[in-house]
Amino acid sequence: MNAIQFLTDRGRSVPLHPVTVRLLDPADPSRTAEASAVLRFVPDRLRLAAEDAAAASISKLPTPVSPERRAAEEAYHLLVQAVRQESDPASVFFETCDQAKSMLVDAEAIRLRNEYERYKETHFPATLSPDDLKRIAEAAKNHFLSDLLISEGYWPILRALPSLAMHFGASLTTTSSPTP
Repeated sequence: MNAIQFLTDRGRSVPLHPVTVRLLDPADPSRTAEASAVLRFVPDRLRLAAEDAAAASISKLPTPVSPERRAAEEAYHLLVQAVRQESDPASVFFETCDQAKSMLVDAEAIRLRNEYERYKETHFPATLSPDDLKRIAEAAKNHFLSDLLISEGYWPILRALPSLAMHFGASLTTTSSPTP
């Protein structure tokens, strides 16, 4: 049985993830609305194309580009692929990246991108190799968490936390009640 036949016979749909999108009226930014939409999984070829488009857009910006500006630009390009109409998930929610930029503030684009990353991690979790875990554990001995997040990224550190806790003899559960 080839891959197409296997998916046809035994494949399942990845569930969509409902989200609320906070929109601005491009013609009158004092008007806002909340819309219901869904997130869908973005295949690697489309994600990579969105990353390439974001890189091209960033290269046209005056330098230096702040990390926040870079993250927002990357988020807008991803969201064009990931955010879909709730009533028709086959249809895009934003027609273009420029439309997304005109109707979202950067913080909302980043929030939606983070929601997409959580959704993706739930259905397509990445794994860390033993070498990655060893490298992160060694780095954790000499660096603050903020340094690890910058050097390794949020998701690898999140995936490594249970192993790091075991490595350093800590627990991921609270062992005492918090103090006020």
